[in-house]
Amino acid sequence: MKVLSGGTLQKPDLVLALLTMAKTLTAPRTFPFRLRATGTWLRAGGDEITMISGSLNAVSLLVGFLMFSAARRTDQPPARPRPHG
Repeated sequence: MKVLSGGTLQKPDLVLALLTMAKTLTAPRTFPFRLRATGTWLRAGGDEITMISGSLNAVSLLVGFLMFSAARRTDQPPARPRPHG
């Protein structure tokens, strides 16, 4: 992994490291689960379920940070209540 100044890792290397760790630490044994939308039974490995869950979590975090960043960069300050009278 490439270390930048300040000891931070490059993001692609960190993501690759986390995905590799999830792939090697979880059991590849398949687990059946029911897809409620269709009622069918699916079988997926524990490693695949972990990767899907982690990917969705990462995407939701990125979208949250982007929304927070966009809200902070608006030109207008938030409306504050003003006293009457």
